[in-house]
Amino acid sequence: MSTNTKKVVEHVHCRTAGEFIDAISPFGKHFRRFGPLEPWVFRGHGDDTYKLIPSALRPDNIAKLHHLAGSDKSIIEISSKNVSQWLAEVSIIYKFLCAADDSASQVPEDSQILRDSLIETISKLRAVSEPIRAGRLHSHVNNVSWPQRNMLSLVALVQHHGLPTRLLDWSASPYIAAYFAAVDAIKDAVNCGGALMAIWAIQAGAKCRHFYTSNNSNPRELQFLTAPRAANPNLHSQDGLFTLLAPCDCIGLVDSPDSEVDRRSLDELLGQANEQSCTNAPTFFHFVVPATEAPKVLWYLDKKGVHAAKLFPGFDGAARAVKEELLQEQPLEI
Repeated sequence: MSTNTKKVVEHVHCRTAGEFIDAISPFGKHFRRFGPLEPWVFRGHGDDTYKLIPSALRPDNIAKLHHLAGSDKSIIEISSKNVSQWLAEVSIIYKFLCAADDSASQVPEDSQILRDSLIETISKLRAVSEPIRAGRLHSHVNNVSWPQRNMLSLVALVQHHGLPTRLLDWSASPYIAAYFAAVDAIKDAVNCGGALMAIWAIQAGAKCRHFYTSNNSNPRELQFLTAPRAANPNLHSQDGLFTLLAPCDCIGLVDSPDSEVDRRSLDELLGQANEQSCTNAPTFFHFVVPATEAPKVLWYLDKKGVHAAKLFPGFDGAARAVKEELLQEQPLEI
C-alpha cells in the first residue's frame, strides 16, 4: 500500500480487499488518530472515475433533470443559468411532495408554510427567468434563492429516494460505503480492464464547514445535513446523511439566479481552496482498490454483518442478501 498527499486529498492505493478493509477501518492507521469528536463520513463509488458531483448538477444529467421537471423550452434554453437549474430542482421537489400526498405518505416538516414556500419559489423563479433569458436584470433578481433552509429535510428525502438533487449521499460508516462501492462495481462490470473502486472520506466536524473558491472572493460552506429517520428505515440502517455546498449564509451571501451553474466536483473545489491557502478546508481521504477485489470486499463485509438484509430492512433486503451472497468470494490471503 502506498500513500501520497496532493492538495487536501490524501490518496491511498490498496492492492487487495484485505488492505482496503484495513485502510478504511476506524481503528486503522488513517483514522485512529482522530477522536470521537472529529467525525468522518464516507461515500463509495463502484467506478473511481465517477466524480463527486450531485446528481442534479452532473453535466450528463441536464436533459434528464429538465425532463423530470417538465421544463418548457424557454427554461431549457438557459440551462447554464442558476435560475433554470433551480427551477428544475424545485419543480421536482414539489412534484414529489404532491405524489407523496396522493399516496398518503408523510414527508418531514410538512406544513402550509412549506407548501407555500415551494409554490412561491417556483413563482419567483419563473418571474425572473424571462428577463434573464432576454439578457435583462430583474428587480426581484436578489429576492430568490435555492434551496431554502426549511426545505432541506424534504430535499434530503427526495435524494434518498433516487431523484436528482444538489445533495450528495454519505454514510457515517466506512463499511456501509464499501458495501455500496463493491455492489456497484460488480453490477456495472467495471472490474474489467484494471478499473478501480473507491471510497471517499471527509471530515464532518464544525471546523470543516467553510472554505473559499474563486480567488478567495466567493466563500462557500460545506453543510452536513441529516433527515428524519423515523419513517425512513433504509436511511437509518445505512447511517445516512448528506452534504450541501452553498454560499456562506452565516454572512448573508446568496448566489444570483443570473450566475452560471457551478458543476465542478467537490474534491476539485476543495483542492482549489487549499491552493489559495485556506486553513480550514476539509481533509479528504481517497481509498482505491482494483474493482476485481469487489467480491472479496463483500465477503469481508458479510463477516462484519454489513449486507443487504441489514441495510434494507424487510423482505426485499432479505431476498437481496440471498442473491448477493453468491457474489462473494473468499480471499486467498486469509
